[in-house]
Amino acid sequence: MQYEKKKTLRPVWIGHDELKKISEILPKSSVTLVYQHRPRRTWPDLFCDLSKNISYVDTAIAAHESNLAFVGMAGNPVAGRDIVKAMTEYAEMHPDVDVTPIFPFCQVVPDTDQTAINSSRQAAVLGFQMLDQMEAEDEMRRS
Repeated sequence: MQYEKKKTLRPVWIGHDELKKISEILPKSSVTLVYQHRPRRTWPDLFCDLSKNISYVDTAIAAHESNLAFVGMAGNPVAGRDIVKAMTEYAEMHPDVDVTPIFPFCQVVPDTDQTAINSSRQAAVLGFQMLDQMEAEDEMRRS
């Protein structure tokens, strides 16, 4: 599915309300990926704010470098594990890329330019720890 806003004379971005409407239309097995240029704020501040506004997704995680991020959002735990695995594996192959879990596992340090993850190797370890935690929670729900 491709989504485009009408052209305007000012910069255009997708709002939370629009993203929520799109996620409601998509199957829960879908993953939405949003490309984010670095704003004038730090990534940790942006990710903390984002975590407060995306409770309509099951999982959100960002793969980012200094000036851009891809934020992956999944509608259910299975798709959540898939996006966490894909982003952590990507970060492990690309040393300049870090991964920050955003929702429901906000792992950022507000008001600093530091994420809780300082290297792609740590990011991969944290990502796989998240997968283990998600699988344990699923197992508890089933029993």
